[in-house]
Amino acid sequence: MRALSALTALTLLAGCTAPQQPTTATTETAQPTPSTVFDPPTGPPSNVVTFPTPPTPDAGTRAAYLADLNLIDPDIVHDDPDQAVQRGVDQCATLQQFPGDLDRQIGIAHERFTSPNHPRGFPLGDTKYIVQTVHKYLCPDYPYPSVPAGPSPAETGDRGQ
Repeated sequence: MRALSALTALTLLAGCTAPQQPTTATTETAQPTPSTVFDPPTGPPSNVVTFPTPPTPDAGTRAAYLADLNLIDPDIVHDDPDQAVQRGVDQCATLQQFPGDLDRQIGIAHERFTSPNHPRGFPLGDTKYIVQTVHKYLCPDYPYPSVPAGPSPAETGDRGQ
């Protein structure tokens, strides 16, 4: 009797774990209702402020921007003013993405602004001034950290060397 009970129990367990047969669909197909359709949100979240890509600087702004970069270190422009301007415009996106986070803005600029003589970026002190210069000339309407980074060499005329 005991063997029969064990065999019955195993049979019942096997029946419980057997794969289920797929059910056949009825001729009526369920139509999605508005509550079952997922529409992903479009655009930025409502709590994020976005800024348009800054326009290409006019000739006067471009010249002033490049002159200030040359005062920080002539190797920043390194005989390629178009690349220096493009890197500045790209840095504006970083100012937008990390408003108020000067350390992150400087870190990204440190990676972005390189030259053959500075393949790993310029000194962080110079990079701080690069970020200020980008903000001042290329995207002045973008948020900037409330703690000023100090006057740039372009503003003081002295690099302290």
